[in-house]
Amino acid sequence: ALSALGITSGMTHMEWFLTSDGRIVIGEIGGRPPGAQITDGTGWVHNRNAHLAWAKAIVNDHFDGPWVRENAVAIAYLRAQQPGVITGITGLEHAQERVRSLVVDRQLPSIGVRTSDSYEGDGWVILRHPDTEVVKRAALEVISNVRVIASAQG
Repeated sequence: ALSALGITSGMTHMEWFLTSDGRIVIGEIGGRPPGAQITDGTGWVHNRNAHLAWAKAIVNDHFDGPWVRENAVAIAYLRAQQPGVITGITGLEHAQERVRSLVVDRQLPSIGVRTSDSYEGDGWVILRHPDTEVVKRAALEVISNVRVIASAQG
């Protein structure tokens, strides 16, 4: 897919699937970094600025890799369970007590705004630690306890 598009430098957003017979099927490809904080997460995994690396690859046709994985990263997306207006967030204090040292970035839902139609939801938390199991437990803590409350759409 990259060769067919003539992409030799840069970063792509690619969605692909492995079929039951072992073939790879490209569902979508874009000549840009992935969204949904995936580029940020890539940077946190490698302790690098992935956005800057993408810009250098495009402008200078240069990548300063290979990069070494130094961390595990999880992105927990926060979503209201129904459409409407966000009226509150529960479980945040509990989650903060348990995972605060692992949080490297976040965007919390804003009270008083309409819920998002995006697959990214109403907010997110990026967690990082060298141990994958620590990150898994932290992400489970966030998604199990933090709830975005919204009024019914009216």
